[in-house]
Amino acid sequence: MKDQVVYYILKTFQHFLQSSMTLEEFKDDTNWKRHYYPAIDFKADSKNYKLGFPPHIYKLPKNQRFYADISVKLWEYVVQSNNRSYDIEMKKAQLNNLRIPCSVLLVDECQDLDGCQVEFIAKQIDFAQSLYSFRGAKSHYVMELPDCVDRAITKSWRFGPAIAKIANITLLFKKHSPQTNGNRKNWEPYLVEAGKSDHDSIVTPNSLSRGVSSWNKRPVTILAWKNATLLRKALDLMNLEHLVDEQRDLIDELLDPSELKAVEKTEVDYDSLMENMPKICINGKGEVSGVKGWTKAIKQIEHLHQLFMAREDGCSLPHNLFPEFADDDKITWSDFMNAYKLQDLTNYTKAVNVVMTYGKNTIEAVRHFQAQLDRKYTENEADFILATCHSAKGLEWDHVELCDDFIDLFAQSYVCNIGDVRGLPFLASADDCEVKHVRRWGWQFNCNEYGDDLNMLYVACTRARNTLALPNSIKDLLCHFDNIHFYVNDMKNCEAKPKCSDDSMFMHENGKRKLNKGDVWNLYQDLVVPFRKMLDVEDDSKIMKSLFGVEEEEGIEEDNVKVKSEEQSQVFEC
Repeated sequence: MKDQVVYYILKTFQHFLQSSMTLEEFKDDTNWKRHYYPAIDFKADSKNYKLGFPPHIYKLPKNQRFYADISVKLWEYVVQSNNRSYDIEMKKAQLNNLRIPCSVLLVDECQDLDGCQVEFIAKQIDFAQSLYSFRGAKSHYVMELPDCVDRAITKSWRFGPAIAKIANITLLFKKHSPQTNGNRKNWEPYLVEAGKSDHDSIVTPNSLSRGVSSWNKRPVTILAWKNATLLRKALDLMNLEHLVDEQRDLIDELLDPSELKAVEKTEVDYDSLMENMPKICINGKGEVSGVKGWTKAIKQIEHLHQLFMAREDGCSLPHNLFPEFADDDKITWSDFMNAYKLQDLTNYTKAVNVVMTYGKNTIEAVRHFQAQLDRKYTENEADFILATCHSAKGLEWDHVELCDDFIDLFAQSYVCNIGDVRGLPFLASADDCEVKHVRRWGWQFNCNEYGDDLNMLYVACTRARNTLALPNSIKDLLCHFDNIHFYVNDMKNCEAKPKCSDDSMFMHENGKRKLNKGDVWNLYQDLVVPFRKMLDVEDDSKIMKSLFGVEEEEGIEEDNVKVKSEEQSQVFEC
């Protein structure tokens, strides 16, 4: 419990440093904005209750003030003792109204500014002048500034229309989601326009790295959200995919490695593999990414693997690599994982993901990956460049393939919760000028109101200059839209006109009941039609065939759409 209390004090202190609050506001015990919410979440079913913080004690106002009051004293201490960090110096500049001696202030990547930074910059500006932001992807802190003139740079000369359409799928998804229609607007919707010609970019549903013998343009850059995905991709490129632990889904639950069933080991001709090993370059600079970041992570991985294999017997962790556990002479795997989750120790995410993926084969997997790091191939020498989306921001490559660990657009499902939408009556034609629109509840994608998932997918899609290979989540969403489109066409062309209240073939509420045909009609108008219009798909065409000139896997045939829907048992949240 002591570690959790210290963690909540730290998060409350960071909350103050990164906010626009003044010191007076932070000291005001009637100001509830000064609290880090999880630290005061004392309900019977909350995480705090499970950690040993009973609500009947900690829900009292005097106890809820504890973390913020201690953080005030912590601020006074760091100022008096002249402790310095970037966040502390930034907060001092904001509180002291420090001025930047300039007549023009250009702020790049302003969507990443926190509340403290925005407040500091706002004090530099005469708001009779204009404040510009780039690409419209502004954080809500910037959007809340008064009297701003917004100018969105939406044209890119990096790629052609084919890649622009894929990037716009992410932007349109974001537009029709709580990130636009929620309680706090996080951006101003826009679509990107291609500055290059039709022949300057290609989008493919196929992999550029495996299974496509005709693709021989190198290097191919492979982008992923997580570093563990890149490690797995590297081993896959080296034909070492068999090292992935087949029981990795059980690793978090099992306490004893002996409980893992023996898996028949694949015989591998390593001499042959070494002769045909591709050249791999690890992108990224600095201490936490690229080769340096992986070198440190590999040391952590080795110790965490030892801890994983020891399980409840436990072992010690070196304090220089795991400073949060410096007070522990001995720790078990379950102790480490509990602290990792509860204290948000994201600095170990890379190492944890690797151990969770490769289990007992971790050391062998890391050894082969280390051999690639030691070769230190440059981008010009490499067959493949591996990069996380975070390290790729601001960069571009000719040929890019996206991994499947980005947000799964298809899995987000839908929710009908937008009030006062004007839509076409059931089965009415959009070309009929006499049709009066009806007011109803509208559909949107059911994703989180906050988070960078969609932004990261957009950044990944826009790194390619010439060729972009799509992840399965985008392909699945487009195929599913085709499914809905042909189902609606079938309803409109049926001789016996269906009723709005008739059950459809589509399920929602985790498969508990079916959407009625009126729901499917409204969902189609709200979401599928805008996507088809943006992608320039003709009414009788499939999106996948229109974009790629090929039939999708197990192609969705118009005549079989009812059967297809039934078999897939599509699940929506409603």
